Parts: sequence; structure tokens; C-alpha cells
Amino acid sequence: MKLTLIDKNLNKIKLKLAIQYSLMVLLIVISLMSLFYFVYSNTLYKNFDANISNRALSISSMLSSEEELNIETLDSLNLSQNPFQNQEEIIQIIDKNGKVLFSAGDLKLININPETEGLSTGQYMEEVNNQETFKPIRIYTTRIGTTSYFVRVGRTYENMNESLENIIVSFLIVIPFVVFITGFASYGFATFAIKPFEESYRKLEQFTGDASHELKTPLSTIKANIDVALSKNIDSTPYYTKKLAIINDSVERMSKIITNMLYISRLDSGILELTKEKIKVFSMLEEVKDKFMDAALQKNVQIQIEGERNIEVTSNKAALFEILSILIENAINFNKIQGSVNIGVQSLDKWFEIYVADTGIGISREDLPHVFDRFYRGEKSRSRETGGSGLGLSIASNLTGSIGARIEAKSKEGFGSTFTIFIPK
Repeated sequence: MKLTLIDKNLNKIKLKLAIQYSLMVLLIVISLMSLFYFVYSNTLYKNFDANISNRALSISSMLSSEEELNIETLDSLNLSQNPFQNQEEIIQIIDKNGKVLFSAGDLKLININPETEGLSTGQYMEEVNNQETFKPIRIYTTRIGTTSYFVRVGRTYENMNESLENIIVSFLIVIPFVVFITGFASYGFATFAIKPFEESYRKLEQFTGDASHELKTPLSTIKANIDVALSKNIDSTPYYTKKLAIINDSVERMSKIITNMLYISRLDSGILELTKEKIKVFSMLEEVKDKFMDAALQKNVQIQIEGERNIEVTSNKAALFEILSILIENAINFNKIQGSVNIGVQSLDKWFEIYVADTGIGISREDLPHVFDRFYRGEKSRSRETGGSGLGLSIASNLTGSIGARIEAKSKEGFGSTFTIFIPK
């Protein structure tokens, strides 16, 4: 199916919004991952340092309990296995001059300040592919009791760095999935978010097309009749009277369309002032009936009023009168020969109901949800005959909302329709 310009523009907007949403979510995810990595790595380093210091202090405490400290004593204690074993660890006993008296572990320490107590960082040498490489090592040095000896415990960052690298790899694996899922969800969200605007575009497109079509029809009729009348050399008053009547009818139809369009424009812009007052509904129904009696007689349709006479509602009289006029006019125009229109009012618990019921052609199940849409006409041929433009019920629906009421339509094709206005008490 060929896309219209509006479809293309909407798709561009959706894609643009989806990209913006995705980038925003991606930025948030990366920020959260970075924060997690920062917090986790700091915690890991703190725990790493704490384990080293605890290890050194534990060994220092154990050696402090020895009555005589010498190399044989250290060898017999097997410090690399006690209190726990770690392959990436080196334990040294040094004197105050930094001389190594005892060493347990395969690591070769270099670049260390021997006199420093507490935590420090050094390097150890490792052979990789017959090449010497220097890697960082964390060291904790503490005095053994009150002696002049020190115990030094050093551990490599291998395991910790491996854990951090695994986290980074996990992040790099997760991020593409996040981007994909976010992009898909963002496009759906953008479609949902732009739906009201899309509907507005559609309605505007339909409004423009239908309004142009509706105005074109009476103008074409006027022009055609004028052209025919001017082309004939007829000196006959009845002939020209007939043509002028057709032109007048077309002008009235076009005028009605323009009036309705202006009315809708005023409703949409919110400049229509609707003040409320007490209204005797039964009296208003009689006024509306009198207004359409001639039209009903021409269609051979009877109008009957029923319901409670003393009901009063607080609403805008002009708006309510216009709504009823639209409903009754439609009930007459789309009725059957010798049909009837019943209008009435009744009081319920929380609402006043004003209804207009006819015995006309009815509305199909497919058309019923759209009867209040602008320019929507289910029976196109019948609408043409009655001069309908599809704006009346849209105006009625907008007006009911403006006065704080609501309107519902029920219908069965071939058996008539009922429109009910619900006014809150």
C-alpha cells in the first residue's frame, strides 16, 4: 500500500522519538552500570585490603605468641598454609633494615618500601612467554608484637581484576540487548504517544477532503444550473423559477455546511460561552416540536412528547435546544413514511434523561460507533437526499460535553434509533 505524505511524516516522527527514547534509556542504563561498577569495585578493593591486613595481623599475632622467633620456627609454622592458603600470596618476615628473613610464596617482590607499615603498593615480576613482566601487588606490613621484626603480606590483583573484567564483559553483552529491546519498546511507546496526534492528522485530512467535497457539490449544482439557464433562449418564468429554486436550495445547503464548520471551530477553540440556567425541559421539548412540525408533516412523520412535565435541569438553554434540534431533524429526515418520533424526559437517581426515539431506517452495527465523528455518514445515498453533511451529530456530541452532559446512541438497523442525553443532577 502506497504511503501518503502524512504517513511518511508520522513514521519519521515515530522513528525520531524512538531513537530519542532509546538514547535516553541507554544513557540511564550506562550511568547505572557505571555507578554499580564504581561502587562494586570500591567495595571489592576495600574488602581486598581488609583481607590482606587481617591476614598480616593474624600472622603477627600468632608469631607474637612464640617465645623465641628464628628461621627454624618460621619454617615449622608453614605460614603459607595458615590460617588459610592463597596461591596469589607472598608472606615475608623482615627486620627493621628491610632484610628478608623468611619468605613463603613464589612471587618475587620488587620496588617495595620495607620500612612502611600499613598498606602500600608494589610490583612483582612474572614470566609470560619467556618475557619478564611487572604487575602490581597490594602489600600490608605490620610489626610483630614488640619485636624489631615485621610481617609483610602481599597479594596480587589477578582474581579481583578478573572479577571486574567479567563484570565489564557482562555489561558489554547486556547493552546490545538493552538497545534492541529499548528500541523496539520505544517505537511502540512512540506509536502510542503519537496516536492522538495521528488521529488529529487523520481527522484534519478527512475534514479537509470532506469539507472540500461537500462544498464542491452545491457549487457544482449552482454553476450547472446557471450555465443551463444562460444557454437556453427561453422566455418562461416557471423555467427560471425552477432553476432559481435549485440554486437557492444548493446555497442553503452550502450555507448550512459553512455554519456548522464555524460552529465546530468555535467549540474546538473554546470561545463559545455556555452559561447555565434553570430550564423547564417539557416546555423546551414543545418549542422544538413546534419548530419541526412543518418538516414532519412534509415527511408524513408524527412527533409525540412524553415524560414528566415538571422536570427542571440546570444547563445552557441555547446549547440544549441546538442538540435537540439536531437529533429531531435527523429523526425526521431518516424516518420511514408514516413513521413517528418520540421525545421525552425522565428522572433517574443521578441523571435526567432526555431522549429522541424514531422508527426510522436505523444505523448498522458497523456505523454506530462512528455516528459522532465529523463528516461520517453511514447511509451516503440517504444523506445526499436529505442534504446531510455529517456534522450535526458531531456538533451535538461536542455540545453535550461542553455543558457537562453526555450523549449515547442505540439503534437497530431497520427498526429505528434512540439518542439519549444524560444531564447530571
